[in-house]
Amino acid sequence: MKGFQGIYQEYFPNNSFEDLNIPLFVAATDILKGEIVYFSSGNLAQALQASACIPLVFQPVNFNDTLYVDGGVINNFPTEPLINKCDIIIGSYVNSIKKEVDQVHMNNILDRCFHLAMKSSVQNKTQSCTLYIEPPNMSQFSIFNLKRSEEIYDYGYNYALSLEKEIKDIVNTI
Repeated sequence: MKGFQGIYQEYFPNNSFEDLNIPLFVAATDILKGEIVYFSSGNLAQALQASACIPLVFQPVNFNDTLYVDGGVINNFPTEPLINKCDIIIGSYVNSIKKEVDQVHMNNILDRCFHLAMKSSVQNKTQSCTLYIEPPNMSQFSIFNLKRSEEIYDYGYNYALSLEKEIKDIVNTI
């Protein structure tokens, strides 16, 4: 995760939540205590690194006298810090999976189980969103296939464009 520090420094030279124009909450899992932590002040780069630290891919991020990994381990759709603090919540979930399939091969069972469990934990929280964005069939893309990153971006972007009317309606209520 240390390789990202240069990128964070370029875009966030003061490395502080307090210098952001919009309040931000970042979720990470304290792997030692087994609990979710929401960061909204202090060292921005470390919070972002912790939040993006996919277990078994990256070493846990060590700061504040503990070890952190991806917040999605415990809470993959963290709306809780926003409740009663925001008038409008726009939620985006990019791990969609087909609810029903004709068959599943042995080498895909673990992945499918993981995505079904994740989707189940997210479902009830979508009701707290003013707008919920879930591009369909994102499971066609692998999280580790960086060669398709532009295609993935375009897919999500085009889906969001299809929601232009809903987004404009929300903006007009402000």
